[in-house]
Amino acid sequence: MSRKPSEFLRERLLPLLRDSPVVFRRHNRKNMIKLGNIDRKETNTYNLSMKCTGLLLLMTLLFAPAASADIFRYVDEDGVICYTDSPRGKKADRIYKDRTESVSVNQPVSKPRSSEYHDIIHAKASQYDLDPSLIRAVITTESNWDRRAVSRKGAMGLMQLMPATASEMNVRDPY
Repeated sequence: MSRKPSEFLRERLLPLLRDSPVVFRRHNRKNMIKLGNIDRKETNTYNLSMKCTGLLLLMTLLFAPAASADIFRYVDEDGVICYTDSPRGKKADRIYKDRTESVSVNQPVSKPRSSEYHDIIHAKASQYDLDPSLIRAVITTESNWDRRAVSRKGAMGLMQLMPATASEMNVRDPY
């Protein structure tokens, strides 16, 4: 169940802003952002409207449903606070841990290769009185036709059999 954006703001983002040297305050009837040391004498302030674009971009990235990743924060050589999903060797603190399942974009999406397994699928479908389309659908859903697929929980092969199930069904090679 996903959290509401207001809950995320209250629980995650506001404490980060309180702990960082970025301070929001109202001054002379203008909303200002102060960057750098939190010294009232320092005059390093910027108009909030100039920084809204960056904040809006950050919020968009944080709440984008398709984008999901850990978020890191670090301070660069110039004292600028940077937020990123890949710190690239920099000393960075993880400020948000993604809890969704990862999908690798480095592996090409494979096309169904049912023709390679056509004879086996039809033989087993008739042996167990199943529709071959059902078997193909399970293979597509479970492994996307990658016979070497292994899940994080240990399911293996085209049909993603757990080791105990494979043993119970006398499957010698789940791959």
